[in-house]
Amino acid sequence: MAASNALKMDDILSKLQDLPSLPHVVLKVYQLADDPQTNAAQLSLIIGKDHGFAARLLRMANSPYYGMSRRIGSIDQAVMVLGCRTVKSLSLLAGTFPFLSKTLPGYTVEPSALWRHSLATAIIAQGLCSKVGANPDETFAAALLHDMGKLVIAAYAPKAGEEACKKAIKEGVSFHQAEKTLWGFTHAELGEAVCKMWALPDTIQDAVGMHHEPSAPPSPIVAIVHVSDWLATKCGFPLNEQEPIDEEPIERCMAVLGLTNANLAEALESASARIAESDDLFFEDEAA
Repeated sequence: MAASNALKMDDILSKLQDLPSLPHVVLKVYQLADDPQTNAAQLSLIIGKDHGFAARLLRMANSPYYGMSRRIGSIDQAVMVLGCRTVKSLSLLAGTFPFLSKTLPGYTVEPSALWRHSLATAIIAQGLCSKVGANPDETFAAALLHDMGKLVIAAYAPKAGEEACKKAIKEGVSFHQAEKTLWGFTHAELGEAVCKMWALPDTIQDAVGMHHEPSAPPSPIVAIVHVSDWLATKCGFPLNEQEPIDEEPIERCMAVLGLTNANLAEALESASARIAESDDLFFEDEAA
């Protein structure tokens, strides 16, 4: 039996302590930001306990991406000026960059490609929320984390990921179809399980788990993440250009959301500058 055929999701999850995880500060910020009783001082206190994280968040807050007219000099000021919602998104970005920017051995993915694809998907998804009335915070998080399962496979079983890639390319099927055939589960389902372990909201778990195979009919967040994943690939941020694209679920998701091709073109246009600015910011920060 090939090694990948013996791959078990439970075995991977049992070793999750050895794999990348969201920093405690990010999970705490998410909990506090969703509590209407939380004040700016409480958020600032939690963020300030991790000095490296706080410094990264401040550099991001002062970037052209957020367009502030005056410099933000402290976490207290960032929370007061930007608001809890923006600080929540900033925290997720600051917390996920260190591991989403890693290489993906086994998936034939270039260094930083996972981060760029994930961030582009998240920015596009957040923009689509305004057109369909979906929750922008949860949609952004789900889109940013949608391929988390690939990172876990790359860290735990890179040879299994490599075998799935070879099978997909040889047979002309999608990577997740090859994964399902070989392992009995996909990177999307593994990512959903990881999000559950992190106690992220059910809506985020569902969107991560169904980002390749949206339910019928899909929830708005699932549909947005599915469409945004495709748009990120179209606008120059693919994970693997050899993977075939099934357009039927894309059309179904667009219909559920009431989106037209013109809406998608507008979303891409508005997202393109933000994607470029954020890309420059993060890789300047990494080099610093």
